[in-house]
Amino acid sequence: MSPAPSPQTATKTARATIAAGAAASVRRVPSTTRQPTAMPSPRLGPGDAAGSRRPGARGAAAALGRRLAARMRGEQDLERLIALGLSVGEEVYVARGFYFDPGYAWLISLGDQTTIGPNVTILTHDATPKLRTGWSTISPVRIGARVFVGANTTVLPGVTIGDDAIVGAGSVIRRDVPPRTIVAGNPAEEIGTTEAHTRRHLERLAQRPRYHDTAVADRRRMLDELTDGPGYVD
Repeated sequence: MSPAPSPQTATKTARATIAAGAAASVRRVPSTTRQPTAMPSPRLGPGDAAGSRRPGARGAAAALGRRLAARMRGEQDLERLIALGLSVGEEVYVARGFYFDPGYAWLISLGDQTTIGPNVTILTHDATPKLRTGWSTISPVRIGARVFVGANTTVLPGVTIGDDAIVGAGSVIRRDVPPRTIVAGNPAEEIGTTEAHTRRHLERLAQRPRYHDTAVADRRRMLDELTDGPGYVD
């Protein structure tokens, strides 16, 4: 039996197959050109997508406005955490409501193209022994490339999440997550693989409705078409 294709290869194959169909109309997004090491890609505030900032003074003003709004909502400032040592790769998306251990931000790293869902907490210290010993423990958290961390997940100190892993919403990650696996629950347990997850969705893409926007005129049609199962948006 031949080995299962990687998620990247499977996705490229599926897009080509879907585009060949009569009903298909898949928007192709050009790949992002990596910038030289001396000029890292933009570091983004809560809820911003990679590459969304406008250049020049207007873009800087818009970024400042987003940071001030996040602070008024009581949210952390991702830019400040990066200044404190948080390592963020390229094309990383961090949703609103995140909490990254601010006392030891330099112990947290997020790999390229990783998504952090809303209200995710990442801790790098444990103060439970402090009262009786006078000391807290600290340990790094490393999240690899192309990882998806679902909403309301808590990642505890010392955890490494491997490349291409998927973490289900509401999980508590107490130990390492191997690459290309899916985990969920409290404590999180392995429930599948990224390859199987990708194949399942690629098969459904050929059968289920696909949408390229959510304009008001399309909302009724979406409601009607999604009564018997999910659809897809790009």
